[in-house]
Amino acid sequence: MRRNKVDSKVEKQLITAMIVSKEFLGQAISAIDVKLIGAEHLQIVAKWCIKYFEKYGKAPGKYIESMYYKWSEKGNAKEEIVEAVHDLLEQFSDDYDEGILNVPYLLDSLGEYLTFQKLEKTKEDLEDALLDGKKEAAENAILNYSTVNVGMGAGTDPVNDDDVWARAYAESQKPLFKFKSKDANRFFSNAFSRDGLIAILAPEKRGKTFWCVEFMMRALMNRCTVALFEVGDMSESQIYRRLGCRVSKRPQFQHQCGNIEVPRRIFRNDAGEIDIETATVNCSKMAAEKSSKEAMKKFVRSCGLPPKLQNIKISCHPNMSINVAGISGILDMWELEKDFIPDIVIIDYPDILDYEPGTGNMAERDKINTRWKALRRLSQERHNLVIVPTQADTDSYDAEFMNMKNFTEDKRKLSHVTGMLGLCQKEEEKEKGLMRLNWVVLREDEFVSSRCLHVAQCLPLARAFCCAVL
Repeated sequence: MRRNKVDSKVEKQLITAMIVSKEFLGQAISAIDVKLIGAEHLQIVAKWCIKYFEKYGKAPGKYIESMYYKWSEKGNAKEEIVEAVHDLLEQFSDDYDEGILNVPYLLDSLGEYLTFQKLEKTKEDLEDALLDGKKEAAENAILNYSTVNVGMGAGTDPVNDDDVWARAYAESQKPLFKFKSKDANRFFSNAFSRDGLIAILAPEKRGKTFWCVEFMMRALMNRCTVALFEVGDMSESQIYRRLGCRVSKRPQFQHQCGNIEVPRRIFRNDAGEIDIETATVNCSKMAAEKSSKEAMKKFVRSCGLPPKLQNIKISCHPNMSINVAGISGILDMWELEKDFIPDIVIIDYPDILDYEPGTGNMAERDKINTRWKALRRLSQERHNLVIVPTQADTDSYDAEFMNMKNFTEDKRKLSHVTGMLGLCQKEEEKEKGLMRLNWVVLREDEFVSSRCLHVAQCLPLARAFCCAVL
């Protein structure tokens, strides 16, 4: 008796998506052949989800438990199947919801899974026919095979394929996180969406890592899953101390304790100049182990993030010790071992990554270009947003705006990103706690490099963004 090869992790991910995600079901339902799902108890749950969607136009969610009890009470199924379904649903957590699933990535996984299962079935039918000497049955097994038309690489028809339009305008294609500031949301527009590669361009020590942490926190506030790779710019203890400062609202150093001015509002005065309205906060203690640990847990609860699920992973590596291929391997491992699929990947920072495999004989600029193509591929294959700081040239030190001439190493990195965000700051602005952000390039929206978002900061509390005005 043959045993089907079953990837339980992938199947659990896909069944979870069917239970909780209307978007996933709506785009996958036409491709799903329940017979290709490896185990009988999984087929049963999949049928419930499909039937529920066809009737109500949404995913069953928590109602899946009621469906199970109605089915089990009939007593028609084998005891071992009932137990298997029970165990599956027991593992399913109420903490899952549609808002914390990377649906485009799961659709790709579905396509790969169904294709493999279909190939396995075709192989078995072909072997059985050949063993029995049935030439016509063997030929039919080959002729009856067809590709699974879902996920990346599937051919689509914009005239007759409704699913392709559903994917293009799905909820998952909207910005992954936003700000409370209308001006900030207008400035960033749709830049922080899936499949995007956003670079942060600035000279040394202008606050690129502060912004990486800020974007990470904003993403968590919007219930996103984030992977942060610190690859040589800061040590593990340094990045955790900065994170602890951010969540505990306590300064990192003793000399920063006391009265701290925290910006509450930034505005243009009657003279058209930027003014900041602040509130004085007294911080008598530095961030420490206990306060940071407790503050992080409190922050996660305040965001409504599921405590049982991992929403953030931080991986630290020495300078030049890992490349994009290595990062992709770690993401594969996290998915396999932890069911961790990030919506956002932050790499701080690519300029000090190791070179990609197979680039040893390339010229230096071509090695750099291959690295940035690999970063772009990472965002496309995993359907996540990739955020990466990068160093600007020496002309940027006193430049009023970052522009396309301020790149370092290879200008082709400008071609691979979907957006490059400049951090602009003069000495007098730094003293006031002001920074200006501008778009150096931006693919999906109109932009003018001289049009800036003015941001008020409070770096003693690791707040790269407090408030903003255009």
